[in-house]
Amino acid sequence: MLHKLRLRFQSNLTNTSYPIFADTLFGHICWAIHDLEGEAALTQFLAAYDENTPPLLLSDGFPADTWPRPKLKPLPRSLVRDLFHSLDLDLDSREGGTRFQQLQNIDSLTRLEWEQLVALGQEGFNAEQILRLLANRDPRPRREWPSHVDISHNVIDRLTGLPLLGERGHFYSQEYVCTAQTASFDLYVQLAPDLMSQERLSLLLKYIGRIGYGKDKSTGKGAFTVNLPDQWETLTPPTQGNRVLSLSVGIPCANLTQGYYTLISKYGRLGGHWATHGQPHKKPLLMHTAGSTYTPLADLKPYYGSLLKGVHPNLTPVRHYAYLLVWPFVEV
Repeated sequence: MLHKLRLRFQSNLTNTSYPIFADTLFGHICWAIHDLEGEAALTQFLAAYDENTPPLLLSDGFPADTWPRPKLKPLPRSLVRDLFHSLDLDLDSREGGTRFQQLQNIDSLTRLEWEQLVALGQEGFNAEQILRLLANRDPRPRREWPSHVDISHNVIDRLTGLPLLGERGHFYSQEYVCTAQTASFDLYVQLAPDLMSQERLSLLLKYIGRIGYGKDKSTGKGAFTVNLPDQWETLTPPTQGNRVLSLSVGIPCANLTQGYYTLISKYGRLGGHWATHGQPHKKPLLMHTAGSTYTPLADLKPYYGSLLKGVHPNLTPVRHYAYLLVWPFVEV
């Protein structure tokens, strides 16, 4: 059983804080437990994962009412050509090639599109049905954020303590502007009620929302609110399927095979009082993004992966969240 809750951001996010990844949010939750309940409570929380009874499993944060597009077996070019011919487009032309690339770059479905996709393929679906569905949508890339702002910075000369002159002393970073239309994100969670209740998670997320999420939270970035537990929507995943769709960034385990995925390099950074440690960076990790799909080798499970150990060169207690929260489906 999954619970869907909604985060509504009240302030901007830096370009390194978006997308909202499950592993980053999990780190924030761990520090919230440490701050509110003490180090012993955090140790007990993490120990439950080693006993294969995870108290909390997280998805990434998706723009409101959207769902990650499943990455499926690529279609033969002949089939794509026939599909484009039905749309009065020539795949080998410049216009047709551009249209195909635009459709390939769409990485999310609306919730309505997902329901239509499942309804169209009662016995299952494949990449052709997804492409046909998306072909009816405006293929121009949709900006989940309507605007961003460029923040000006100066490079300080360490010898003089003054800004460097010229182009070498000036650069920009980006911040995503949160508005009432774009600031809401859906988060899916699975809870072990005896270890992590809805009320406890709500309290932890409210604390994180007050102090801020992501980079530059000390300057007011990443503040958000979360809806109350009685407003959380409950979803029951299918019990049958030959494939699973990952709802979170993670690292698949050995009992998942035939994966179609996109890789992302993660360079984790320590938080809390460890942020001032002599080595604040974790070891680099190569992870799979949400939307990746796999074939389970055994019975379906609601999650795969693990809480990684040995991810820091010096601090053995440091862990990294690499679970995949999954949704079963049938691919034909």
